[in-house]
Amino acid sequence: MLKHGRKTMERRETARMLSSDGFALRPRPRKKKLEQNPNFKQAPRGVPTLNYWAEVGGGVHKTIQGELFGCVVVDGDAIDTGERIETGVIVKGDITEFSEVVTNSGSRYWLGEKDEEDDDDDDEDPTPKTQKKVRIPAPDKSTPRFVKPKHEDDEDDLKVKEKHMTEEEKEKKKAEAYAINERLKEKAAAELKKVKESSRRKLMEKEGVVEKEKLSEEEKDKRRKAKAEAKAKQDAMLEKQMIALEKIKEKNAKRKEKDTQKKAEQDAVRERRERAFQDKFQEKQKHAQEEKTKAAKQAKAKLEADRKHRRASMASDPGGIDSSGSQNSDKEWVDVEGNPSNKV
Repeated sequence: MLKHGRKTMERRETARMLSSDGFALRPRPRKKKLEQNPNFKQAPRGVPTLNYWAEVGGGVHKTIQGELFGCVVVDGDAIDTGERIETGVIVKGDITEFSEVVTNSGSRYWLGEKDEEDDDDDDEDPTPKTQKKVRIPAPDKSTPRFVKPKHEDDEDDLKVKEKHMTEEEKEKKKAEAYAINERLKEKAAAELKKVKESSRRKLMEKEGVVEKEKLSEEEKDKRRKAKAEAKAKQDAMLEKQMIALEKIKEKNAKRKEKDTQKKAEQDAVRERRERAFQDKFQEKQKHAQEEKTKAAKQAKAKLEADRKHRRASMASDPGGIDSSGSQNSDKEWVDVEGNPSNKV
């Protein structure tokens, strides 16, 4: 927000007029030179500086008034060096000398030397008390020199000076003021053009970044699609492999079942053969035992018959000589089992 008071404008006009005709306003006194100030710091590049500043307002609505050093663009209008401006509300930074502050609109300012005096004079005198006039030699001896009356105020001095100025000097002053104004306008236009060019370049860079991000997104989409397709192919291949494995497992299971059935049949045949062999062997043994028992019975029956016959023979032949001409004691007997025995 720009704020120029009437007294400030009159003071500047007075300074312009006096500076070209033997009188000049003394610069505002400083507490100490910048190079001697231990707290002096250089402003960051691109950040405008406010010199001879003073704090305005209180509480959370603090603003700064000071003389601008550097170009600032406000609502499309370039404000050049030398103008006194008032910033927006300070929302960031310490309001001290040689520090950076930020306003609520996002503008950045570097605070230079602080003004210990009040810039908004409430006096009726348009010329500040600190601005004392000093006398210097006139550039041309032919020009009559103006001697300041001792007991007249600044307004009377200005009127008397204007009265004693020649038409040529007035025209020259007007031409100088016009040239200065034109230079300021050109400089402001150049600064504005530079700012617009910077904004356009930043916009183009931003558009380039957006385009790069768009291309990056497209590349990401392509990679994502390729990855999805590769995964789908891999899943299809895995599914085919799983189906093949299932078929192999099923085939192996059938083969195993068939082998198991075949082995069971072979075991059954072997068991039947072994059972038949055992039955046949037992039958053969039983038959042999029966034959042996039958032979033993026949031998026993024969022995019994022979015994009876012998007894009968002995009864009929007491001499003990059998029909064969041998004695009975020498007769070989056969026992029930068919074994020879000498027992009678």
